[in-house]
Amino acid sequence: MIEDSTEPAVAAAPPGRPRLLDQTREAIRSRHYSRRTEQAYCLWIERFIRFNKMRHPADMAEDEINAFLTHLAADEHIRVSIRMQALSALLFLYRYALGRKAVTRSRPPLPLRTSNSLRSGSRWSLNRSALSLRRRRRPPAGACRRRRSSSHS
Repeated sequence: MIEDSTEPAVAAAPPGRPRLLDQTREAIRSRHYSRRTEQAYCLWIERFIRFNKMRHPADMAEDEINAFLTHLAADEHIRVSIRMQALSALLFLYRYALGRKAVTRSRPPLPLRTSNSLRSGSRWSLNRSALSLRRRRRPPAGACRRRRSSSHS
């Protein structure tokens, strides 16, 4: 039987056991994810495996995931939202396809550049602990009122 050329080639699994990406596709479909999510997750997983020189993800852990996410940020200048998609794909792989709960959600590296919306005078700031854009707290009512001069009579 001829395999579909659109499916990525990853090292063959032992006889009687499905390949890694087939296991992942089965886990995605059993949870009723969209086809586009399935395609994106499989591409990120394949890219992760290729980055780590075709090592099986079962032999890797958080250090390799962090190295991959750092590579995406530093070398390929990929945005945080896209890196979060890659992280979600890898977490799905480890939790549902491989059945490992040891991998925890790590944070991708901070963006290397800041956009104009993150300037110091802006109402938005980068929260380093949560890695998300959040509104700054507003000061309590009355704290920013200007004092009126008493020269008006």
